[in-house]
Amino acid sequence: ALAPTRLRQRWLHAQGLLAPVPSPPAALLARTGWSRTVGGADGYLSMLARSPGLTVAQVSAAIDNDDIQVVPAARGCIYVVPTAHVPLALDLPNRLTLPRTARDMKKLGVAPQELDRVAEAIVDVLKDGPATTRQVGSRLPEGLARDLGALGRRTGVTSTLPPALRQLEFQGRIRRRLIDARLDHERYTWTLHATPAPPPNADVALARLFLQWFGPTTAGAMAAFMGLTKTACLKALRATGAPERDDEVLGRQTFGDLDAADLGELNPVMLPGMDGLLTWHSPARFVAPEDEDREISVW
Repeated sequence: ALAPTRLRQRWLHAQGLLAPVPSPPAALLARTGWSRTVGGADGYLSMLARSPGLTVAQVSAAIDNDDIQVVPAARGCIYVVPTAHVPLALDLPNRLTLPRTARDMKKLGVAPQELDRVAEAIVDVLKDGPATTRQVGSRLPEGLARDLGALGRRTGVTSTLPPALRQLEFQGRIRRRLIDARLDHERYTWTLHATPAPPPNADVALARLFLQWFGPTTAGAMAAFMGLTKTACLKALRATGAPERDDEVLGRQTFGDLDAADLGELNPVMLPGMDGLLTWHSPARFVAPEDEDREISVW
């Protein structure tokens, strides 16, 4: 088994935090992992920790140039991803979220054909150019996107417009573009866009990325991140040909290059609360044993 210090070195090395190197946003995200964003500074801070000197202007330029995009990805959550990874990223919510949406729509009395009609009408609206969600709704034929009443509000779906937009986005037929190319808000327009289909071996491609970003790791950790089943993740990880060992620290099915040469010293880095390193390895992994039970203020 790897000692805790060795594990931390491996994880920090994979995340580009042992020796941060100035990198363009797209290359950085491809190498160290998609960055969670919820309209705040987290995305900027995560990238800055791995690419010293990176500026908001450089991130905005990467968004404007379509080098990176903000899309639903793992577990349907919003991430900043390299454009080359968008087909893989969108495939996750398309597979995982749409079935749940279908169940919700059935409970609310919305047939698939009704949602399809709203979706096609949205496409017609966007043929005239980009539009915000409010603008799309105002330009649809009257009564087409209907209010779902009190039950819909309790379910978190107020009308048939949002699920129709999600359906189109997950299918890669439309995309969101951030207003002013800024990550620190959630204001965006919708535009028509044809996203390429994901590769047929999407799970294996995702497993390779996950090993690169978070290895050594486990099938359970990949399942928690991607939203896939543990069985599917284990199959995909084994298909990569990565070495497999029993590890008393991480549990069974541990994958990754465990025998790398010296990875350098551990140095302090400033990370946002939603940084991938802390989300998928737990902050407890990065404190001394004598401090594990220390109480800290909750943000």
